[in-house]
Amino acid sequence: MHERHRRHVNPFSLRFTAPIEIPDWPKVFGREAPYHLDIGTGKGAFALALAEAHPEYNVVALEIRDFLVEGLKAAAAAQGLTNLAALMCNVNVHLSGLFPDNSLDTVYINFPDPWYKARHHKRRVLNEVTAKIIAEKLIDGGHLLVATDNEPLAQAMLEALEQEPLLINLQEGGGFSQDKTPFGPGPTEREAWHESQGDPIYRMRFKRIAR
Repeated sequence: MHERHRRHVNPFSLRFTAPIEIPDWPKVFGREAPYHLDIGTGKGAFALALAEAHPEYNVVALEIRDFLVEGLKAAAAAQGLTNLAALMCNVNVHLSGLFPDNSLDTVYINFPDPWYKARHHKRRVLNEVTAKIIAEKLIDGGHLLVATDNEPLAQAMLEALEQEPLLINLQEGGGFSQDKTPFGPGPTEREAWHESQGDPIYRMRFKRIAR
């Protein structure tokens, strides 16, 4: 049986709002290369596959749950993936300081927690504020790729993205992408399960405008 439940944390608790040490990314990777950022990586299957398929990328995976970060680090080390780094952080709090502006090639947000209750919507990882931060961190022509199986969340994220003047929706006429191709090297585990059930997947593909 597919496990639909998630181990949630409150991103606004004191533990997850304290300042964190900002990595020196060129030192972490020991090189300069295009940066691909996976936000809310979960168990990290997508980030691992992306790093393995594209050794020319520096892949950074962000996750708020420390046990998942440690598991991903161990998996990357076991596979010898020196182009993958995982960091425990709260994207809603720490993202603006993690990278310089105009530094990220591509940002992926795959199946973020929907936070169903209205009073918890502020905990959602992608909103008007984070959309602007992500847009500022992208290089000119950089891409933001978002996918979810939850329609209300998809509508909310699409609205936030289409209101951001630094981003262009790559779907002609706007709305959700009609390109059903999974991001990266293949579908995430969650995406593959939903597709096997015939559930709709809502994808959004945006590009950073030239400065």
